[in-house]
Order: sequence, then C-alpha cells, then structure tokens
Amino acid sequence: MWVSNAVNVIEANAPVDSGDNQNAKNHAKAPIQEGLIPVNQEDIRHYTIVLMGLTGTGKSSFISLLKGEDVGIGHDLESYTTRSREHALQLEPSKFVHLIDTPGFNDTNAKDGDILQEIAFFLTKLYEERIELAGVIFLHRITDQRMSGASIRNLRILQRLCGESSMPHLALVSTMWGNLQDKELGIERERDLLQNANFWAPMQASGAIICRHDGSVESARDVVEALTQRGSTVLDLQREMVDQDLKLDETTVGKYLQEEMLEARKKHEKELAELEEALKEALEDNDQSLVEVLTEQRKTQVQLLSKQKAEHQGLHVSSGNLNRERSVVLSELKVQLAKDDKKREDEIHALRAQIESLQDDLVGTQVSHSRDMSKALRDRENFIVHNNRIAHSAEMQQRNSEHQLRVLKAQLAVKGRELQEERRQEKSTGMKNLFQGLFASEDDLRNDGMAYGYTRRSSSSRHSSHKLPRRSTHPVQHEPFNGRTFRSNGTQERNYY
Repeated sequence: MWVSNAVNVIEANAPVDSGDNQNAKNHAKAPIQEGLIPVNQEDIRHYTIVLMGLTGTGKSSFISLLKGEDVGIGHDLESYTTRSREHALQLEPSKFVHLIDTPGFNDTNAKDGDILQEIAFFLTKLYEERIELAGVIFLHRITDQRMSGASIRNLRILQRLCGESSMPHLALVSTMWGNLQDKELGIERERDLLQNANFWAPMQASGAIICRHDGSVESARDVVEALTQRGSTVLDLQREMVDQDLKLDETTVGKYLQEEMLEARKKHEKELAELEEALKEALEDNDQSLVEVLTEQRKTQVQLLSKQKAEHQGLHVSSGNLNRERSVVLSELKVQLAKDDKKREDEIHALRAQIESLQDDLVGTQVSHSRDMSKALRDRENFIVHNNRIAHSAEMQQRNSEHQLRVLKAQLAVKGRELQEERRQEKSTGMKNLFQGLFASEDDLRNDGMAYGYTRRSSSSRHSSHKLPRRSTHPVQHEPFNGRTFRSNGTQERNYY
C-alpha cells in the first residue's frame, strides 16, 4: 500500500541531494484495483495532491466523492480530520492519485502551530523521499457571506506555504454551490474573491487555477485532472526546510504564524498585567468576591500564555527534530496501519471465499440449467415430432374421408341414373301392356257381343217371335290416344294411369 510505503519512508532518514529539487522520480507504488485493465508497473503514474481549507469547507466530502465511499465526514463543530491522512484512488488504469487530507487552521481540536507542524512533517518527508507533488487544492465555502478573519489568515498561510513558483499548481476551489438559494449571489461573491487584492486576485494573477465544485463526482474529477496535467512542483516550505535546512519558525510561513503568535502573546500579557493590577487593588480594598473572580481570570490567562509559549517553541524545530518528535506517533500509526492491513486482508480473504462459493454455486447452477435446457429442448423436439405425426395422420384421414365421399357421390350418381333408367323402362313396359290390354278388351267385347247377339237371336227364334234390333254396322270410332279413351257416344273409358 502507498500509505505503508509512506510510513516506511518517513521512518527512514535517508540523506537527500539538495540539488535535485524538481522532477524527482516517484518510488511509491499503489495496488491496481480489481476490475480495471492491468498495466505494466513502469507505465503507472502517481500524483500526490495536498487538500487544504478551513474546517467545514468539504475536504472529506470531496475525497468521498472521488473514492465512492464515506471516508468520515464531520457534521458538528468539531473537526473530523485532526491529522493528515492519505487517500489513494485510481482515476485511470495507469493513473493513481494520492490525496493528502490536512486539518484546517481553524481546527477545534488543535492549535495552528501543531497543524503547521503536522503539514510540514508530511510535506518534508515526501520531498526527502523524492515523491513528486502535483499541487495543492484549497477549498472555500461560497456560502460564506463574507471573508472572515480566519479565512483571510488561512489564505496568507497558504500563499507563504506554497510560494510564488507553485501558484500554477494551486487550485482555488469554491464549494457548496448547491446550497445556494440564489446562484447569482454566489457568482457575485466569486467575482469579489477574484477582484479583491486581499483574497484570490494575487494568486490568480500568478497562475492559480479557479474552479467551481458543485458537489458532483464529475466536477471533483475535473479539479484533480487539471492539476495532474501540469506536472510536478516543489513548495517553498519543502525547499526551505529540506534544501536550506531551516527550522520551521525560520520559514516564510513559520515567520508569519510566529508574528501572529507574538501579537496574540503581547495582547494576553497586557491583559494579564491589567488583571494583576486590578487584583492588587481588590486586595487592598479587601473585596473578597472580586478577588476570587480576578484570581480565576488571572489563572486562565496564565494557562493561555503557557500554551502560547509552548506553541511558539514548537515552531523552532527542524525537519530532523520533527522526525524524532514524531517517532512515537509514527510507531502508533504503523501499528494501526498493520491492524488495518490485517483487517483488510481478512476481509479480502472472506470476500474471496465468498466469491469462490458463489462461483461454485454459479457453475452448479449453470450445469443444472444446461441440463434443464437440454431436456426442455429434447421435450420440445419430441413434442414437435408428435404433433407433426398427429397432423400428418389427421391430414391422411381427411384425404381418405374426402376420397370416400367422392366415391359415395359417384356411386349415388350411378345409382340415380340406374333408378331413372329402371323407372323409364317400367313406364315404357306399363304403357305397352296397357295398350295391349286395351285392344285385347275391345276385341273380346266385340267377340262377346257377337256371340251374345247370336245367342239371343237363336233363343228368340225359338222362344219368341220378338225380333232384336239389328246391330249397327258402323264401326266404333276412337279418338287419338292422349292418355284417355273415349267411346263413340262420348263416354270416357277407364284411365289406367
């Protein structure tokens, strides 16, 4: 891990070639995150960026956006970041960025001198071990109605810590634009920052980058990308303490902070002298209640002066003394890092075991799914074949039925024609028989009549002298046959059909 390397780097106290101030090779190595395209170690570039700003300007939130996870965000008056912390993130397969989150100079849990020692300690060790610095990001709340004394003081510290030559590697970023109800008001405040000589105007004129951070991941990445494209730099604080071997209170930023401490110390000493004079008068007047109040105030002032003296003495330290004074802190940090690494390894091992289990389950599921799919495909094919057979059988049955129907129709047609022929023949035979019977009956009647007349005459001759009338010699006249037969006297004979 880059952090572990940094701790080892800080513990080592290797000499540095004072002539090699810029373009030093970055020896720190960071792991390649899983899921990204692997690249050769020689092609990997590391960029170290220091993140500064007052407490509450959104430094931790800025890092959390870039990392995609919560790195610890303070929601109360106390600062979450009380010591410098390194956060590694991979912007591209071959680009790693290491953000150094620093405490603000208005931190509620530390003095400004201690914070400056913390930042100086980290920056000097990075420079001694030839770890390049891409630049500094300074965050400022655009929601602040005015530039407070702490904000102006922080800008002065920033200018003296970086130096004129590092201004092109400084990004002045306004944050919390999303919290503005009126964006025009934010634009007006930004214009004031850029035009006022006491604020950002001198730094912008020297090449500083001006950015807006709207709270999105894209805008945070844009700020980081802008610095990574400008190469590396060396801050004045690094050059003064390492190359020139100056003590912290002898550096430009140390002198500025020391002057403020001296002014504050003189003010408190004056207040202490006034308290002691008032206490002397109260003792002379024997005013016990006032004496008690003034005694408590004097005690508070003495403690405050003692802290200021200790803070002032803390600035009178070299980079070597910083290493020795921080040895205990470094040991504790290394132990904590070892614990964190062990915890991380355990988590990785558990995750790998979980991944292997999931992979086994996935393989089993895939095999089972493959079997089920094969069976389903076979069943589907069998179903299709069965349906095709049924459809073919139904089609053949339909064809047979249609053929039988055509045969029956043909048979019926033949049978109908035969019946018609039979009826025609029967009708023809019946007519023939009728005519034969008709003519036969007339002949029989004629013969019978003749016989009957002959008998009657014979009998009459013998038994009577009555003579029968003579039979007409005129033959019987018949009308043409039209289905009915008429006698000569006009009466109709029997109709046989």
